[in-house]
Amino acid sequence: MYWGGEKREKKIERIGVIRIALNLSKVDHGLLDYKFFCFNGRAEFLYVMGDRHVGEKVSVSVFNRDYQRLAVKREGDHLLTDVAMPQNYFELRKTAEILSQGFPHVRVDLYDSCGKILFGEMTFYNASGYMKYDPDCFDFELGRRFIIGQE
Repeated sequence: MYWGGEKREKKIERIGVIRIALNLSKVDHGLLDYKFFCFNGRAEFLYVMGDRHVGEKVSVSVFNRDYQRLAVKREGDHLLTDVAMPQNYFELRKTAEILSQGFPHVRVDLYDSCGKILFGEMTFYNASGYMKYDPDCFDFELGRRFIIGQE
């Protein structure tokens, strides 16, 4: 896969696609994507993303591990407002932490469909490292937690 003109990930030869039907009729922002930023098996931050429409900006809010909204905005995105903590939030977080074991850093993407946790993906190169934040110091906060060689 190429992003920004540089090779970031190994070529994927074969991709299996799973299609699922979700009940979205009661969701204000569409299917919410919970993207957990895990460092050495511990979820420290997460994005909650919604309002996804092809060709338009996504809405995002950034939270700490205790689901407290942070005063951080991703450059170029809309702010996702009025999004409550899901009832199974601590189960979502625990699932992300289990999946992230053994990695110095990985982002684990999960979905909540009527209380059922669904796996999205795991990525080691969030936005290929090019994401800009406001305030800029949040980027340093993420980097401070990236410790290689910790058990």
